Amino acid sequence: MPIVEPTPRAPKDDSRPFSGRTLARQRAVDVLYAADLRGQRIPDAVDAWLENARHNLEGNLPQSEPELARQARAQAELDSLDSFQYARTIALGVAEHQASIDELIDAYARDWTLARMPKVDLAILRVATWELLYNDEVPTAVAIAEAGKLAQVLSTDSSPRFVSGVLHGIAENA
Repeated sequence: MPIVEPTPRAPKDDSRPFSGRTLARQRAVDVLYAADLRGQRIPDAVDAWLENARHNLEGNLPQSEPELARQARAQAELDSLDSFQYARTIALGVAEHQASIDELIDAYARDWTLARMPKVDLAILRVATWELLYNDEVPTAVAIAEAGKLAQVLSTDSSPRFVSGVLHGIAENA
């Protein structure tokens, strides 16, 4: 019987550090953080963010195309990117339920008021709390783990533990 060499496996592609949903969560955190810093309504921040993204995509298209055609192509490309659409859904969901989300975060953030909390941690907590309460497609463990990863990348060394603790309290009691 001949010896068959195993087919070499393609190397794992680690060039994309975030999944589509993880990237969407980060984008939603960015939008919420910017809105909070600017004192802007979340829907207005979402509109500005999407307009900026569309403009950036348009700038990458050939300048030889008519402007309206570039705008339409850029908008179509933006609409086809799931991470942008899910980020928009999250941010607008947070805006719609912000009072109840903030009330829960405040209740489970021991010794921290929302005003005293780092803005990036608050944005991460808002995204994850929205997912815990209003998106049945995301398992609780995933929402908490993803929030912890975002806190690890975007905030202080103690933030992942703080964020996870608050979210575990919300998940267990909400």
